[in-house]
Parts: sequence; structure tokens; C-alpha cells
Amino acid sequence: MKRIVGLALVLVLLCSVFVASAEVLRQGSKGELVRALQVKLHDLGYDVGKIDGVYGKLLHAAVWRYQNEVGLKADGIAGAQTLTHLGIKSSGSTVAVPPKGLTIGDEGPIVASLQGKLNDLGYLANSPSGSYDYATWLAVWTFQRDKSITANGVADSKVLSALGLSGSNSESGDVLSYGSTGYAVMVLQTTLKHKGYYADVVDGIYGYQTYLAVFNFQRDQALRSDGIAGPKTLGRLGL
Repeated sequence: MKRIVGLALVLVLLCSVFVASAEVLRQGSKGELVRALQVKLHDLGYDVGKIDGVYGKLLHAAVWRYQNEVGLKADGIAGAQTLTHLGIKSSGSTVAVPPKGLTIGDEGPIVASLQGKLNDLGYLANSPSGSYDYATWLAVWTFQRDKSITANGVADSKVLSALGLSGSNSESGDVLSYGSTGYAVMVLQTTLKHKGYYADVVDGIYGYQTYLAVFNFQRDQALRSDGIAGPKTLGRLGL
């Protein structure tokens, strides 16, 4: 009996350690994931203050308001449920980039992370906005020149790796469909928006509007119209 109780206590402790190890952002937290959270909430119209990768009082209040409005437990702490609801995934220092790299017109948390690194190194004076504009392009070009990387202003895996953001194209071959979330969906939405098929918010969540945009694009391109962004559809989009 004592042995069973002892094993139960060990399991409880192990579970506690596991839960504690999950990504939870709260006041005092710092880093690229916090910056991504700030950009996401700012894009949704919440006041997060300066986008600096520091979880302060304004971000806490913004998270609380968002949680309250979408029906989540409102505590101002961005745990796994809140981050997932916002379409933000924690993947350590690894980020996914489209095969051709990031360039003018791209947007989202990964762009904010890139801008944050360039800002920290003195290449970019503006605060991270999550939108790849000309100033970001020029900062990347200058960084590439200084690091003897082919200077074209495009942030590919080499640039991200040199900045300490380990690039990965692991999502590039994924099949995206209704319910998919993450950065690959944000890239898809951004591309469809530039082509005039998608007019909704770029949120990284494959909902009905994204499905409809993919369907219409497939129809116009004489592809099988099923609303699923598979290899053929992504290839025709240049992704």
C-alpha cells in the first residue's frame, strides 16, 4: 500500500513538472514569443504598448480583455490555450519560412521576430510591426552584405540562421485544410490576399473564408476545387 501511494506521489510530481514546462507567458516574460503575442493582439486592435518582447501591464490587460471576449478563462496569462486560440505556436527558436524566404508584403509573428533581431543588432530603427516593409528589406540587405551573404533583401533560412533564428522549411510540403493553424496558414492567407482572393484578417487559422479563397483560386486555375491547399495548389501559388 505504501509503495502504491509512493508511486502515485511520484506520478503527481512528474505531471506537475510536465505542466510547469509548458509555454506560459505572464508579466515579466521576455522573448520572441512575447513579441509575437504583442504583434498578434496589436493587429486585432488591442493596446499592447510598445512591441518590445517584454510582457508588461498593458500586454497583461490586453490578454485579459481578449480572453474575456472570446470566452476563455480571463487571467491575463497567455498559456497554451490562449496562444493556440490566437494561432501562435511555440517552437523554441525554430521558425518555419516559405521556400522562397520572407520578403516585402509578408506579415505575421515571424516577421516581428526578424525585425526584433535586426532592431537589437542596430540594423533596424523602427519597432517591430510584423509587416515586411522597405525598411525591413533594407535592414536585411545590409545585414546580408555585412555577413557576406548574397545581398537581395530576402530573409531566407541562411539569414534567419545567422540571426539566431534557426530556419526550417518543414511546413512547406504540408497539406493545409479547414482547421489547420500556424504560420504556414498565415503565408497562404497573405499570398491569397495579394492575389485578390482573400479579404479577411491574416490570423493563421484556416477557416471558411480561407477555404473559400482556396476554392476560388483552384477553380480559376483549373485545379481540382476542393478548398484544400495541397502541393499542387501551393505550388501554383508559388509556395
